[in-house]
Amino acid sequence: MGDRLVATFELEPDGSARALAVEESTGTEAVSAEMAARVGGEVLSEGGGRAVIAWPWRNWGPNLPQLMASVLVGEGCETARFTRCRLVALEWPAELVAALGGGPRFGLEGVRAWLGPGAATRPLLGGIVKPSLGLGPAEVAATAEALARGGCDMVKDDELLADPDWCPLMERVQRVSAALAGLDRPCLYAANVSGPVDTLLERAAAAVAAGAGAVMVNAFATGIDAVRAVAAAGLGVPVLAHRVGAGPIARNPVVGVDGSVLCELTRVAGADLVQIGGFGGKLFDSHDEVARNLAACRRPLAGARVPVPVNGGGVWAGSAPDVLDAAGSDVMLLLGMGAYEHPGGPEAGARSVAQAIEAVTAGQPLETAASSAPDLAAALAHFGTP
Repeated sequence: MGDRLVATFELEPDGSARALAVEESTGTEAVSAEMAARVGGEVLSEGGGRAVIAWPWRNWGPNLPQLMASVLVGEGCETARFTRCRLVALEWPAELVAALGGGPRFGLEGVRAWLGPGAATRPLLGGIVKPSLGLGPAEVAATAEALARGGCDMVKDDELLADPDWCPLMERVQRVSAALAGLDRPCLYAANVSGPVDTLLERAAAAVAAGAGAVMVNAFATGIDAVRAVAAAGLGVPVLAHRVGAGPIARNPVVGVDGSVLCELTRVAGADLVQIGGFGGKLFDSHDEVARNLAACRRPLAGARVPVPVNGGGVWAGSAPDVLDAAGSDVMLLLGMGAYEHPGGPEAGARSVAQAIEAVTAGQPLETAASSAPDLAAALAHFGTP
């Protein structure tokens, strides 16, 4: 199967797999035997509402937009005869992955190395600058500095914040990078460079030149190839793929794509940090779905590096035990309103989660650790013991 892309679908009605194999290749049965053998799809198995179909990957080449337009969300989702067509697994040919750039340039190991020996094995902590919109560059910088002082290894823009007049990207990056440079520990700043694709690479390069330690792309709103293009640009910094825009694709139980496949897609595109949803958080993913997303980040995939799985949505100090029990140490907990609703503010909120991570890693109950960790104690008192 090295020359073919093998896809597993939840497909209805029964007996329609051949129609899907044709729809996503020749589009008609009225072709020569030579053409059918060269570009046609093949049904490998079908039954019980599932079908496995293989296509030559060179039908589309190393072209992520065309792959999206065909196998991922192609005519199977558009054609009336398919009452259900949901892609739930892909097997990626090694040659295709290599042609697309080989996956993450840094991955988990590279991000840990950038952060230094203190981050070599422990769970990582990220923070989102809030409010999502409304802060000026100086306020963003002050908030980012507070989160970093509280223990965040990465601070990122919210996906809603791009380059508005009242918070220009370049000024924001310069101020945040200057604030973080004054700390006694490294902290990545992931600037959101999403926007018009004709200036995307110019914007990403300028952000890095201004001091951004990472760049973020709204992967499915901007287009998945934007992630690949930024990763391939040789900017020398990790790329965070934000999954905003993936919800309508992943949440539909009838047509669309399983979240685990989307995680693999962003990984193949070159994302060094991949959002997986959140264990026990506020997001739509069930526990099992997040577990599949996490496995998609970690499974062997044609030699592609393992990215940093980013667990977000409802993260606070009390959620750390459940997240780390499910994910282990090779994960980043992404903190949002759990920091800002802490009675001590964002720095104390971040520190409370860092203290919770330290306690869990040491095998210590949070209530016991809280006796010598005031910020953790304040979080548990304010939000309630989990």
